[in-house]
Amino acid sequence: MIDIFAESKAAYEQILSGLTTAQAAQISQASELEIKRFDLPDLNAIKLSLARPEVQGSLKDRDMHGASWAALLAEVVL
Repeated sequence: MIDIFAESKAAYEQILSGLTTAQAAQISQASELEIKRFDLPDLNAIKLSLARPEVQGSLKDRDMHGASWAALLAEVVL
């Protein structure tokens, strides 16, 4: 799960129009159908929900809190 919080309504609108679910799918190497997107205008937030590649906390899990996904999204130019 990735949460994107904007500091203002204007920033939220820019992110909302600049980041598509298709882009998020490409970055996370997932199908667009596997991503659930929730646009939350009252919070100036967008929530992206997708399956983890490994069970959280398992020996194969290399990203306990999903920070690497957020870092990849931070590279998107809006």
